[in-house]
Amino acid sequence: MAGRRVRYERTDDEGFGPLNDIRGVYQKDANGNLLRTPAGALIPLTTDALARAQLQYTERGSHSKKHYDGLFPSLNSSFEITDKIILRAAYAKTIGRPNISEIIPGVIVADPAVAPENRTITAINSSLRPWTANSYDLSLEADNVKGAVANVSLFKKDITDFFGSRRSAATPALLEKFGLPEEYLEYEIVTKRNFGSASVSGYEVGYRQSLLFLPDWAQGFQVFGNLTGLDLSGPNAADFTNFSPRNISWDVSFARPRFVAKINVAQTKWIRASPLAASATVPAGSYNTAGPQTRIDVSLDYRFSSRLSVYASVRNLMATPKRNGIVTPTEAPYFVTYPYVQYTGAIFTFGVKGSF
Repeated sequence: MAGRRVRYERTDDEGFGPLNDIRGVYQKDANGNLLRTPAGALIPLTTDALARAQLQYTERGSHSKKHYDGLFPSLNSSFEITDKIILRAAYAKTIGRPNISEIIPGVIVADPAVAPENRTITAINSSLRPWTANSYDLSLEADNVKGAVANVSLFKKDITDFFGSRRSAATPALLEKFGLPEEYLEYEIVTKRNFGSASVSGYEVGYRQSLLFLPDWAQGFQVFGNLTGLDLSGPNAADFTNFSPRNISWDVSFARPRFVAKINVAQTKWIRASPLAASATVPAGSYNTAGPQTRIDVSLDYRFSSRLSVYASVRNLMATPKRNGIVTPTEAPYFVTYPYVQYTGAIFTFGVKGSF
């Protein structure tokens, strides 16, 4: 059995955002150059806080308008080996749009009084295009075999134009793109951009088992496990972020007509974040990285009737901290690689759900 389809999508974006330009509070000459005192200090136009804010911030001072479209075909096929075992194959061209916060226009300019290496312009790239991917999947599924549901999948995604952050020297073309004058040529621009291409390939193994051998009063217990392994390759793989080579999760759940309880454990290997610029102290090929983490979540739900129920949940039950650091091509001890610890604590949620 096979199914084919093609869909067409068009997206139109237009937005206005703030302009935060600290240079606006300083005096300039007729050519736009900043004026300084004989001691080299910048000369403010005013010391009044409200007047300075009005000079620095321009409401809706950034604007962008764009559109994009495309055709996205997909193909799905399946073959029943037995009435409980199915082989599936699929292809799809997909699209991933930036978040709204990543395309709303906005520019923040660092104070020109800071050291030259800290003079940056943080600009939201409203022209950020969506990424596209050609996805290939092959899976073998077993359904309700002695109370078990299992699947083994192989997949590959060829991704084009994924997002990445980049810091580069300001040029007339870049300044014009963000609506800034050439007086900012001594600055560096930090923004997100579309990079080239990379491929993510891997496997996924999942297994869910209902514990049917338990006595009647204990019926409703299920156990589940999932393992995902990923490999990254391609000409721009070094720029691909938020990548983790292995994720493991498992849970135990208990469901009765009025009561549902679940314990979930998720284990993440290191997650590679943004690349770092090479310097005298940072070797080439280094990345900001989140260290391995194991989190436990618990949820409970009790239904009094079809219209009323109460629930409670705890995320990160053991208050496992998040470890951040820099990973370099050379090996380093754990405490050196991840020296920064972020304590987020456990998050408790209680609530009532009803329909009246």
